[in-house]
Amino acid sequence: MVEMLLLTALFYFSYTVLEALTSQLWYEGLLRSGFTEEFLEQNGNIPYSLASFAMAFLYYLIYRRLKKRGEQTQPVPNLEEHRRLHGWKAIGVSLVLAFGCIGLSTLWMTAVDRVFAEIPFVQNSLETMESAFTEMEEGSYLWSFLYICASGALVEELLFRGLIFHCLERGFLSKGAAIVLSALLFGIWHGIFVQSVYTCLIGLVLGYSYVKTRDLRYPILIHFLNNFMGTLPPQLDTDAVFYGIEAVGVCILPFMFLLMFFLRESPKPRNS
Repeated sequence: MVEMLLLTALFYFSYTVLEALTSQLWYEGLLRSGFTEEFLEQNGNIPYSLASFAMAFLYYLIYRRLKKRGEQTQPVPNLEEHRRLHGWKAIGVSLVLAFGCIGLSTLWMTAVDRVFAEIPFVQNSLETMESAFTEMEEGSYLWSFLYICASGALVEELLFRGLIFHCLERGFLSKGAAIVLSALLFGIWHGIFVQSVYTCLIGLVLGYSYVKTRDLRYPILIHFLNNFMGTLPPQLDTDAVFYGIEAVGVCILPFMFLLMFFLRESPKPRNS
């Protein structure tokens, strides 16, 4: 257990160090390749996108190695193969969960605006988050898309639902503990209180998806769709589309919870 928890801490703090190093290396490399400082300042997501893809590749290699070693030395009870979600059924469930994540975010942000907005700490947190989002969306949409939607979803799922979840599940021998703790770490990792709350809620959904599929492609899909619907291309970035997505997300929440209820694991039969 101690080894798994130490690995969890190592992976958790690795992102900040690796991103700082690799993004700086990409930045210097792009300058030497002929890109100007002015261009890179206007499109600040370029080195971060490239760094995220490189980190995702590294995390994937480590994840495969750890998973293979874990299955050989300390198998964790999973759903039987025929009861796991896969294929089109898993894709359909992922779409529902993705819109459900939008619904959870919408409810929390509505509560922030209407209930907690007068609290100075919350207000400052909201302003910090909005400023960070504005900065990330500067420059070409292509690089914002690659950084926020594509590479962001990929590297974060490999880190949190891959490496960290793997270590927590084997450390505590519990799927539930791994879902909750990885979601808490996912929320705290974002560093801004207002954002941390809804990313923690989304982390619970992503952890649930991974447990039900044992396939990182589906949490990555959910994460990608969630980020994409919050970072639409300029042609779709209108109030009508934005509020429409939020309305669908809130309306689909009851169906998401019903779906999760019907997909729950049946209790194991008692031995007579």
